[in-house]
Amino acid sequence: MFLFLLPILLLAVCGAVGAAVLSWAAEGWVEEGHEWLLASVALGSLLLGWLALLLAELGLFRVGWLAGAAVLLILASWPRRAHWLPTLRWPSLPEASFLVGMVLLTAVLFFRPHRYVSGGADAGVYVNLAATIADTGSITLTDETLPALDPALYPALLRTQPASTHTNYYWQPALTVDDPATGRITPRFYHLAPVWQAVGYALSGVYGALLLPPLWALLGGWAVYALVRRLWGWPWAAVALLALTSNTMQLWFARYPTTESLTQFLIWVGLWAFVAWGDGREQKAPWAWLAGLAWGATFLARIDTFFMAAIPILLAVAWVGKRPWPRTSRYFFAPLVLLPLHSALHGWFLTRPYFLETFGLVFRYAIRDAHLLGGAAVIGLAILALYARWQTHFVGWVVRYERPLKLVAIAAVLVLAGYNWWVRPFLVAPGGIWNDWYSALPIANYDHENLRRLGWYFTPLGIALAVAGVGVLLWRPSRRTWALLLLGLMFSLLYLTSIRANPIQIYTMRRYVPAVLPFGVVTAVAALYHLWHIQGVWGRWAQGAAVACAIGWISWQAIIALPFTRQVNQVALPEQIAELAAQFPRGSVLIFNNSDPVGQGDFLGTPLAMQHGLHVFVVRDAEALTAEALRETIGRWQADGRAVYWLAVPDGHPWPLEPFAGAPNHTYHIEFDQWEERYDILPYRTHLFTWAGEVYLVGNGQ
Repeated sequence: MFLFLLPILLLAVCGAVGAAVLSWAAEGWVEEGHEWLLASVALGSLLLGWLALLLAELGLFRVGWLAGAAVLLILASWPRRAHWLPTLRWPSLPEASFLVGMVLLTAVLFFRPHRYVSGGADAGVYVNLAATIADTGSITLTDETLPALDPALYPALLRTQPASTHTNYYWQPALTVDDPATGRITPRFYHLAPVWQAVGYALSGVYGALLLPPLWALLGGWAVYALVRRLWGWPWAAVALLALTSNTMQLWFARYPTTESLTQFLIWVGLWAFVAWGDGREQKAPWAWLAGLAWGATFLARIDTFFMAAIPILLAVAWVGKRPWPRTSRYFFAPLVLLPLHSALHGWFLTRPYFLETFGLVFRYAIRDAHLLGGAAVIGLAILALYARWQTHFVGWVVRYERPLKLVAIAAVLVLAGYNWWVRPFLVAPGGIWNDWYSALPIANYDHENLRRLGWYFTPLGIALAVAGVGVLLWRPSRRTWALLLLGLMFSLLYLTSIRANPIQIYTMRRYVPAVLPFGVVTAVAALYHLWHIQGVWGRWAQGAAVACAIGWISWQAIIALPFTRQVNQVALPEQIAELAAQFPRGSVLIFNNSDPVGQGDFLGTPLAMQHGLHVFVVRDAEALTAEALRETIGRWQADGRAVYWLAVPDGHPWPLEPFAGAPNHTYHIEFDQWEERYDILPYRTHLFTWAGEVYLVGNGQ
């Protein structure tokens, strides 16, 4: 029962902390009740999430410490308790009824998470890392069996890495080892999402960790709703929320335990707060602080959100020569300096191989396209210099030529959209074969089809509405929508040009979930809003067209999503892995013999080690598996009191020492179903997957 109350508990704690802190703000900073609720939950989650990450970085993560911090923050605001619940304007009955209905719908759709606990892919690594953080208090892992490994076995039982990864080996996928003698294992990724999942794991086990992404997806939809409500009113916000919730990508990644839904929430709650900060109707400091914290936190959640820096940079440039700057600007800029700095330190000290590999890739792209980047830099610096020197004249020139500039921008959007939809998929040859070192398989590059593949889920009608909405917002520029356009267009251009991911459907669509998908929803709603408000003789026809397009678009998305609402991948897999783990004494050493580059030793080994206290190795290079070094290493493990097991999977490498006598000690058989993995079309069938093997206890001297 507590499992179902976990999201409510987390929302209540974050909301209480946020409300307590916001009680110190000046009266009148917020007028709407639903905005106060969202701001309170968002601020509480940002503060507690940052604290949780700091504790995990120091190896001190404990839910009790977080609970104590929450109590202290609330007690510190006790003198302001009369302001904990300010006098506000609450939604009307129709709006409140709609929101309650959407919460119930979201609970049904989102809170049935996929049971991804197996290794080999990001989702399972996130969940297992959350388990490790909850159990040990630290992001970094230490395996005491690694130092006992004979150096001759390093390439045999640890996978040798390419030079571009900036590390020597990996122990399990996404878990790197630079020097096995230290026993230190470094997880890849940035770790704000796994730390929050560790909170769920500490409170409710693995299913608690799996409930965090649905919670972030719910809050991400709420943030999009709040933004559109501020821009165009609650009926259009309702259309946006329905469109986002009915989209297959939103549904899938609400259930998929990676960082996409958290990043979506951070980006869009920050954008909503940024618009509120600029509206001028309320006291602005809390909005500035919330926007800065939310966007700053994206640097701790993902490594590819450096585009977020464009907004504070452009804002600072726009205020060049303006004295004094707005008094509340320090609340906005301070987190956007501190948190990216924290992100850089986190990357360098806690996930250095990932940090260097990612920015090394950026550097290689920069070298490859140096002429384009150099030209863009020269043009950009020239524009900034002209703006700084002749700010008044520059603004006057923009105003003077506003109409042709807008026409050029709209034409560019239409040409790019038309090219990517009608020309690029048919006239541009596929981008060749990507030789993936990880899977050791050739993977086709489908980047030329990116926009059409996005249309598989967003529908062609949705794509057309989104493009039209971008055109409308460019034609009617506003201080309330410039940041929306800037962020949305940057992320869209980046990922529609190159998805930068394995093109397996629906996994690869994760790139669009944080920014591109909500941007498409908001711009499509902008098109519908302006269509509805056409005046004159065509007014009623335009309103009818707006209603028909909205219903058609949302219904089309819902039809696509319907099969995905019913399927939950890897049901009962956590229980089956726990049953397998129970067959071994805690602290045992398991050696999988799979011959595939990524196989059962990775799928099962990651949760067996990180959730169940076993020590797992996989035969990575059978030719490097020398008998004498293996015998001596096993002897050291056994001398430490550890049982050692050989797990023989079908078509695996043979046991390199003396043959085992008799039958295996036991066998295992694990099966589950999940969506098929397709490159060429949406998945539409489920496949039954089976993992089976034989388990042999290695005797002394064997």
